[in-house]
Amino acid sequence: MSSNSVSSKPMTNKPMSYKHWRIDRDDNNIVWLHFDMLDVKANLLSQEAIAELYDLLDSLSADQSREKLRGIVICSDKQDSFIFGADIKEFTTLDDLDQATLFLQNGHDLMNKLEAMACPTVAMIHGFCLGGGTELSLACDYIVASDDRRTRIGLPEIKLGIFPGYGGSVRSVQRCGPLPAMDMMLTGRMLQTRAAKKIGLIDEMVPYRQLHRAAEHF
Repeated sequence: MSSNSVSSKPMTNKPMSYKHWRIDRDDNNIVWLHFDMLDVKANLLSQEAIAELYDLLDSLSADQSREKLRGIVICSDKQDSFIFGADIKEFTTLDDLDQATLFLQNGHDLMNKLEAMACPTVAMIHGFCLGGGTELSLACDYIVASDDRRTRIGLPEIKLGIFPGYGGSVRSVQRCGPLPAMDMMLTGRMLQTRAAKKIGLIDEMVPYRQLHRAAEHF
């Protein structure tokens, strides 16, 4: 990887062509951001996907000055996953500290942008939501998840010898309290929806058929 391979794309305001995200705005002026990573079976929070979402949120922030945006819902168009985590193959291409710092900063910039949105933001989870996907959810105001047995939520980074690098270590403690959050991070356990609801990681657990309505409610 060259020294320019990790770009600071999330900081750009230039228009982008979105390869991995689809935008729907419904009659209630709620924006649904559909994550559907190109040419893969599961969504990964790659640097390209991060840059695109940052740009989308930046555009929506500007829109709010012209019209009332009632909310943003982040969802997945993949069958059995929300976001499977970061693209760990990108980790192996980092050559030096400067690249690694920029890599992490791009993720933090996205999470901070999402957290700072003026309208309510909701993560709508069905299927696997791990690592960076969980960190993205934690940056939203609300998290709703299906009660499907395939839905799993967690921060398993410790199994790779690292820790949540996009602010999840702080936001999980703020949301769940220190003991449940540290237990989740230090064991790397993937929680079923009921367990996630019990510790306060998510706001609502509903059957899959009611998931859209629950996200709209919040």
